[in-house]
Amino acid sequence: MVRSAYCHDDLDLPANLLELFGNEERLSQIKEAETVAVCLLHPTSGPPPRSIRDYQESESKTISAGPLAKLLLDESTYDWPKKYLSDGAISITKKGCVPVYHVRAKFQHASRSIEVSFCLGCLDALVVEEGKIVNGSTLSMSGAGKLLGLFLEVFPEDPLLKRGMELYKSR
Repeated sequence: MVRSAYCHDDLDLPANLLELFGNEERLSQIKEAETVAVCLLHPTSGPPPRSIRDYQESESKTISAGPLAKLLLDESTYDWPKKYLSDGAISITKKGCVPVYHVRAKFQHASRSIEVSFCLGCLDALVVEEGKIVNGSTLSMSGAGKLLGLFLEVFPEDPLLKRGMELYKSR
């Protein structure tokens, strides 16, 4: 555990979370956010998209950050042994797939933006700051289910999220 100087309630932060988000400031920004912009993503190149920049955002909604931040800062949301790799342009997981991201959460603070993009097909989360990949991780099955539920509350008619929940429930 790493004790964070940035967290107001002085919680211990698991080292895995610190590694995933890269530093205490990013963790603090997510933890302290009041709202978060959540949007659906659509690839603009590919298939598959070659870069995190190869997505167009659509249907953005601002929601209370609390429930999403709680999930993102919970160690059980992730399957830690599988770390994320990046060759700079193409994002490749250790599972050997190239994720196709469908949901992005944007935590904005002053001029600084932390984004977490989610591929709910191969269960990956990617942390990006100012257009640069910080790190990523594979989601646990329970974490993916909770995130799918939250995203379906925001976008109840999205067919890919609905299909993702059907697949999750069938596992």
